[in-house]
Amino acid sequence: MRGRKPKAREVQIVEGRDKKNPQRFRNEVPETSNEEPIMPIYFDATAQEAWQTIKAVFTMSGMWSSSYQVPIELYCETYSNYRRSLELVRISGQALRIENDDGTVTIKRNPYSVELHRYKEELIKLSIEFGLTPSSRSRIALQKDMDDKDDFLQLLA
Repeated sequence: MRGRKPKAREVQIVEGRDKKNPQRFRNEVPETSNEEPIMPIYFDATAQEAWQTIKAVFTMSGMWSSSYQVPIELYCETYSNYRRSLELVRISGQALRIENDDGTVTIKRNPYSVELHRYKEELIKLSIEFGLTPSSRSRIALQKDMDDKDDFLQLLA
């Protein structure tokens, strides 16, 4: 086994690794696009909200690029599905009471609850990939022109 999964170069730069130990930092710069990602037209309101939040965070950290189009789309879509599943679990409950033909009652796990946990795990993985977890938050330095009115961005700072 190799150890921890390496982070993206942009995340490493934002964390200051290039200044902390320059001889260990790779100087090769992978090609990334200067174009901005385009928000898909099929996004619902929740996915659009997630897109705007990720856009603000990535723009401030210098990582907003169309090179990350697919992972950003996946994050936003997964977040939207997570929120939808969460609402359905709140309405229908964690477990379902099913009455069988013979009159016995069986308690089964709600399928929405299963989906909720699957989306949650995927969101955590994508958040780690983007450097958005609590452990990486303290290491990421956002650019100075941060919007002081946005509480979520202040939390990430």
